Amino acid sequence: MGSPVEKPRDESLIKSVVDVVEAGQRVLVDRLELLSLEARILVRDATATLALLMTGLGLLLAGWVALNVFAVLSLATYWGHARATAVVAAADLVAGAVALALARRRAGRLGARAGAGGESASEGVGA
Repeated sequence: MGSPVEKPRDESLIKSVVDVVEAGQRVLVDRLELLSLEARILVRDATATLALLMTGLGLLLAGWVALNVFAVLSLATYWGHARATAVVAAADLVAGAVALALARRRAGRLGARAGAGGESASEGVGA
């Protein structure tokens, strides 16, 4: 069969292949650990961003309610509570409808850009 000289050569080749496979496994394990760490960081950052967003929205809602109460009470001295409430509610409805119409139109434009394969939706944010 094989000569004694070939046997050490075969063993070193097998050892080299085993070393390469083990190194590849270590690289994969390290890569998975890195991906896991990155995912944890993203979740932590997203949670912090969401908490700040919810706090900001809550404060904006409180300010909006206080501003409406102030507007109703201020106008009530001239028109009465019912009419003042109706005027403030109508102003809120008009402002909300305009904001929704603008958002819908903008979303349609961004969707058309993304569908055309041109630029991504995030590139059109400042447009």
